[in-house]
Amino acid sequence: MVDEDGWVERIPYELCVLKALREAIRRREVYVVGANRWRDSDDDLPADFEANRDIHYEAIRQPLDPSAFVESLQRLLHDGLEDLDQALVANTAGGVRVTTRRGQPWIKVR
Repeated sequence: MVDEDGWVERIPYELCVLKALREAIRRREVYVVGANRWRDSDDDLPADFEANRDIHYEAIRQPLDPSAFVESLQRLLHDGLEDLDQALVANTAGGVRVTTRRGQPWIKVR
């Protein structure tokens, strides 16, 4: 994005800024005022969320403790990877194979 004289090239710089903005909007790190889809994520919460946090978490069947939530996700990931490992060893992975490509491990799906 910098030319040989050390000046910032405008068009590539603007494209990088727009790409970064697009990703931030998709992750809801920033929002667009007046938009529906990309609105402020705080507006999506019920007005009484903090006062009734336990009720809302129960409604979506999630624990109040974030470490319990993370542990359950880690357990699901671990179990899924173990299932994949066993299926790869038994050759019952439905067309999924681990090979190499350019000397690096590569997951191939038929």
